[in-house]
Amino acid sequence: MEGEYAPRHFQVGFIVLSYVVSFVGSLSTLELLQLRTGTRGAYNWYLLIGSAITMGGIAIWCMHFIGNRAIILYNDEPNLQLQYSQEYTTLSVFVPIVVLFGAYLLCGTGDDTSMFWVIAGGFGAGFSIGGMHYLGNAGIANYTCVYNIGYIVGAVIIAVTATCIALSMFFRFQKSFTNGIWKRILAALLLALGVSGMHWTGVVGTRYRYHQLNDDRPVNRRDIVILTLVMSVIACVGLVGFAIFAGRARMQQRHRVQEVTLVSVTFDEDGKIMVHTDGTLPTATITDSFREKSFEETFGPTHWAFQWAYRTSSNWKSVSDLIPGMRQHVRIASTKRSSLGSYIVDYHLLFREQFCVAAQSLADITHRSLSSVGVLHTNLLTSGYDPERRGTGKVLFLVSQVEKQFHPRGFRYAAIDTVLPILTNTMQVPQSELSTILSEMELTARSPPLSLPASGVYIACFA
Repeated sequence: MEGEYAPRHFQVGFIVLSYVVSFVGSLSTLELLQLRTGTRGAYNWYLLIGSAITMGGIAIWCMHFIGNRAIILYNDEPNLQLQYSQEYTTLSVFVPIVVLFGAYLLCGTGDDTSMFWVIAGGFGAGFSIGGMHYLGNAGIANYTCVYNIGYIVGAVIIAVTATCIALSMFFRFQKSFTNGIWKRILAALLLALGVSGMHWTGVVGTRYRYHQLNDDRPVNRRDIVILTLVMSVIACVGLVGFAIFAGRARMQQRHRVQEVTLVSVTFDEDGKIMVHTDGTLPTATITDSFREKSFEETFGPTHWAFQWAYRTSSNWKSVSDLIPGMRQHVRIASTKRSSLGSYIVDYHLLFREQFCVAAQSLADITHRSLSSVGVLHTNLLTSGYDPERRGTGKVLFLVSQVEKQFHPRGFRYAAIDTVLPILTNTMQVPQSELSTILSEMELTARSPPLSLPASGVYIACFA
């Protein structure tokens, strides 16, 4: 038996399981990459490292060893199955992770993504798949692998092609992938197909020549399968967490379109708009249940509440010191309403406080001071009309412009047209109206502030 080629066959169950594991790792990778807001900051580095681990460690490494578990030699005699050296097995974990880290770093994120670097990253990712496969095979302790060169070339071509296509789909259309989980699933299926296709093409082109084990105790394939399954389960739990978080966010959004909300619209020097990683605008609720009939029917630019809010947003310093007291009073009023009903005696005062508290919340969310959160835009939108509910929602906008280097964690900048469908869907407003008002806001943000001489007498009219 020494030196002869081992007869083999395959277990279909492990082949299917290996593909599922690769899919889970690929989908986890795309979910993590989707959350990246840029190339700077600890948050983005954590996501980049995590995506390299899920792809290299689970989609590739785990897939390889579970797939090799499907290879049955000598009619499944226990002592004649594939066993692995500890050194090569450990090394094969880190090689694809390091290479993929560099590949995803090349790809970039958001509007900075270049298709040239995406393709370059795809080549790196594809070669890492092939490199891990043959490095893992080099760790087989009781057999010598004999390769067919044609199958090696074909396997690498499959890995590179599938990876380039999948990454191109994802990074090129990343904005539309935000609210389309099925699109990310499709890209993950393609990535997993590239990994599995490369693996099984390589396996078919490999023959195993038996030789005796060394004195060193090798790693049993059963132990490796247990480890890979544990890693895959952890990835599955992470995906479930992503799904629950996304579901809660959608539920909150559906409820929010019936509220009076305050939205931060922040432009950079290039006219791009600052959004969350999912393409939505920073939003805070002004009021949800504290509504008067007259408020619902007449609220708009001519309403007293809107005009007061407009004046206040032009001089946030006049109320910034009062925010803690306002927040406490709003909390007390909410408690009273829960016990006494919806009627609020000092509703006029309460709404003003709620507006200021919402503005401070937006400042906190976007990591800046209240004075720089922006000025209230003169137009507002009606959102989420539903005749079965008490009223429709109102959307107010605080508009500001920041310098290009302002890049708070958890946000990215995007062209208006790329996120317009997402904003229209989440706000439930007509796309034409939202497009028009965003264009007006961009002009407002670019307009220089009024500059007056230090001395003199001025007459002003607020109309």
